[in-house]
Amino acid sequence: MSDLNNLFDLFQQQPKFLAKFLHTLSLLEYIGTRKIIKSQHESEVSMEILLHASEEIRHARVFKKLAEEVGQKSLGGYVSEDLLCMAEAEAYFQTVDSEVGRCVSDRRVAYALTTLLVEERALEIYPPLEDLLSSLGFSGRVAGILKEEENHLRAIHQELVDVESLLVRCQEVERTAFSKFIIAVGAVASSVG
Repeated sequence: MSDLNNLFDLFQQQPKFLAKFLHTLSLLEYIGTRKIIKSQHESEVSMEILLHASEEIRHARVFKKLAEEVGQKSLGGYVSEDLLCMAEAEAYFQTVDSEVGRCVSDRRVAYALTTLLVEERALEIYPPLEDLLSSLGFSGRVAGILKEEENHLRAIHQELVDVESLLVRCQEVERTAFSKFIIAVGAVASSVG
């Protein structure tokens, strides 16, 4: 967590990097939306799955809008010059998703585990991000996302029963992948600062 705290301190001093980080979070939410949709066979698409996908795409939109406001720049697509460590961000999500897929053959359980890992990470990052944004005059912008992520996590916990040992292994994979991403972001942001 100290790497994240240091990174947020740096963002406080350099809003252009915060804007790029917000846009990178938008990309990750967008990737999450795509993965939800691709992981489900049409015969399995419940109202909850549709709600989850629609909330994730809304999160992507909120973060992109925040990135535009903080960076005072209109953004098009997800291109590397408007993001922080695009390759590492994508690798984070791909690593978590593919490692969970290797551990679990059931598509629904894999979806639930990947969601759990990513939502747990969001609940670690988004509260201090909300504090940082509030200090910069953008208060309350992540609060709605936080509530939805908490709801996703609650629903997923109810689906996952008897997978504790698998969950511990997957959490370690997620921690390692996230650490690589955050270290890369910190290196880029501090090298320019």
